[in-house]
Amino acid sequence: MAFFVVPQLTNGAVFNVDGIKYEIIEDNNVRVASTWNNKTGYVGNNPSGDYVQPSTINYQGTNYTVTEIGKYAFTQSTNLKSIVIPETVITIADGAFNYSRATTITIPASVTTIGDKAFYECQNLTAINWPLDGNLTSIGSDAFQYCKKLESLAIPYGVTIIPKELCEFCSGLKSLTLHNAITRIESGAFKDCKALESVNYDFAGELTYIGNGAFTSVPGIKHLIIPGNLEYFGSAFSSCQNLEYIWIKEGITEIKSNTFYNCWNIKYVVLPSTLQEVGQSAFGENEILSAGQHNPREYFCLSDTPFALTSGLDGQSHTFGVVRSDDKFYVKESALDAYKKKWSYGNRIDYKIPFSSSLTYSTDNREFDADFHAACVKGNKPFVATSYDSESIKFTSIDDGIVPAETGMLIRKKTDEENWFQIAENQGNSLSMTNYLKGVTYADNINPRADDGSVNMILYNGEFCRFNNAGTLGMHKAYLQLPATAGNAKNISIQIEDSYASGILNMKQADDKAGYFNLNGFSTKRPLHGIYIKNGKKTILK
Repeated sequence: MAFFVVPQLTNGAVFNVDGIKYEIIEDNNVRVASTWNNKTGYVGNNPSGDYVQPSTINYQGTNYTVTEIGKYAFTQSTNLKSIVIPETVITIADGAFNYSRATTITIPASVTTIGDKAFYECQNLTAINWPLDGNLTSIGSDAFQYCKKLESLAIPYGVTIIPKELCEFCSGLKSLTLHNAITRIESGAFKDCKALESVNYDFAGELTYIGNGAFTSVPGIKHLIIPGNLEYFGSAFSSCQNLEYIWIKEGITEIKSNTFYNCWNIKYVVLPSTLQEVGQSAFGENEILSAGQHNPREYFCLSDTPFALTSGLDGQSHTFGVVRSDDKFYVKESALDAYKKKWSYGNRIDYKIPFSSSLTYSTDNREFDADFHAACVKGNKPFVATSYDSESIKFTSIDDGIVPAETGMLIRKKTDEENWFQIAENQGNSLSMTNYLKGVTYADNINPRADDGSVNMILYNGEFCRFNNAGTLGMHKAYLQLPATAGNAKNISIQIEDSYASGILNMKQADDKAGYFNLNGFSTKRPLHGIYIKNGKKTILK
């Protein structure tokens, strides 16, 4: 009687199970080698086109674990509808699913690597299901390029480099969420995602590299804060036509040509003192725009020395494009003459930055140290919120008139004279007082309570008021954020303490019956014996 021994397959051997080829890698692990032929297309285990890859395969009595989807394994599978990858898979190789017609793909937490063009031009792909806290650390170039029906994408937390052309020409992409551990965004990563309405990312954290064209023609970008630690800042944001606000932080030395070209809706730009060179058409736009299509622009130039303006032969590629009569360039007072001489913009260049002249009280917050010394002489002064109780908040004047960058402030207007401030000559000041005012740069969503339970209040008709629903506070405003111990107070009155004069100079009461304030500035409805402030005057109760 003869016995036949099935030979053990070695690494590199290929076998077929259910019409799919597998290649042995090592230690009884296999990759999916091919699921396609030139006659029938997809030949997987479900004729409906819904493919669930088994985690283990038995061949000739031996179990093999599927750990990789190999190169071009599902390429051109036009009858493939959905893909579920098992938890055993670690690698999805280059081109694994390119040109397939799957509508959804489920990628497990076990996957660490996705190769170049892995899902390139999957024209029916609408959703990618992957855990944000999985093991994925690397995505290859062009992985989702031309996936025109892909609607939303959130990058997993382990992926710190957004590769070249990751989602270029994903014309159906509406929502994008990036996380703050990302270090690099390579060229063309989200170029021409023209339906992108929401980009959840603040361009901060660990980011050191933004490649050319990374966000060209992305309408969902409305506000940009560019970190100063970038090793490379490419021409990344041209034709972002809803972009309104740009703050480029200290450390950036160059803005390349066309970086913000054709960003028609720009309103407010802060340029750092470290800036040395700005390229051709960096902020330019098509001259065909009429005046009505052009927002008045404000540029805040923190450098003592103006950089050279560049212009092409066509006359349209000037650094700032077509500068109109309502555009303004704000500089330090000491640098005013140098800017006017080098830039020839005449009265468009100034050092006086106006603040609200119609309100007795307004709030503000700036990206740079602001100097109010001229306004202070007229009683138009900045204050910060230094103490509080459940009925009142005390504001203390900043006596030298210098408000540090990113400091929420309350501005009191006493006269219509000198309603302006300026860029402080020396930057880098710090605030020595407690401040319960939180500044907003471009915009912020404010809830009645913060996540930690603290109470948020906004200024309305001279009082800081709680509100019922979340809302958006506009650019360069501030709101009160008081600890939860402030209780459920609905309105808190303003008490102004000015060190240039004694006592409380002005107050707005939330409750007409609560008219007494102690010498520390706190309101009380039941005053005892002692000295109080009533209607702005000292009152002695015996």
